[in-house]
Amino acid sequence: MRSNSCMSRVLIVCHICLSPVSGVEEPIPVITSGDLDEILYADTKRCPHLKVLMTAAEAMLKTKWSSEHRLPELQQLQQKIQHMIQLPEGAWDRRWMITDVHDAWTSLEAHGKELPAGLTQDIKDQVNKFATEEISAFICPALVDDHGHAVLRLSMGRLLDTLLANMDNALQQQQQQGQGSLSSNGSSNGHFSSSSRGS
Repeated sequence: MRSNSCMSRVLIVCHICLSPVSGVEEPIPVITSGDLDEILYADTKRCPHLKVLMTAAEAMLKTKWSSEHRLPELQQLQQKIQHMIQLPEGAWDRRWMITDVHDAWTSLEAHGKELPAGLTQDIKDQVNKFATEEISAFICPALVDDHGHAVLRLSMGRLLDTLLANMDNALQQQQQQGQGSLSSNGSSNGHFSSSSRGS
C-alpha cells in the first residue's frame, strides 16, 4: 500500500472478497507505508533484506573514505567546515552529516540567505562531491554487481525509473516539435523558392 489513507478501502475489499469463501469474518492484518517511505526513501523497516544491503553499503562507503587517498582530503574538509560553522563535538560521527551540510548550504543559497563566512567555491565543490558519494551509496549505487542491482530494485529504482522515463518522454516531445517546425519551415521555404523562380 502507498498510503495509510488506503487502509479502510483495503479492509473493505478484503472483507468482500474473503467473506463468501470462508463464511467467517476475521481480522485481516494490513501493513501500509506512506508514500515517502515507499517511494522517496529506502524503507528498511519493512524490508529486512534491504536493511542488510544498506548496512553493507555503509560499510563499503566507510572503507572507501578511510583509504589513504581519501581520508586526508575528508579530514581537511571537515576541519574547514568545523572552523566556519562550529559544529558540536561528535557531529562528524553522525550518518549523513556531510549531506546535511550540503543540503543546509544549498537551501540557504536558494533562498538568498547569507552563507557562512569563509565558504569558497572549492569547499562547496568538495562538499558536493562527498555528499553525492554518500547519498549515491544508498539510493543509486554503481551497477557493477548484484548488490547495486538489489538496492535499486528494493529502494529507489522505481522512482528513478519514473523520473528518467519522464525526462525521456519530454525530450522526445521536444524533438518531435522541433522536427515539425523544421518541416513546416522547409515547406514554406520551398514554396517561396518555386514561386520566385516562376516569377
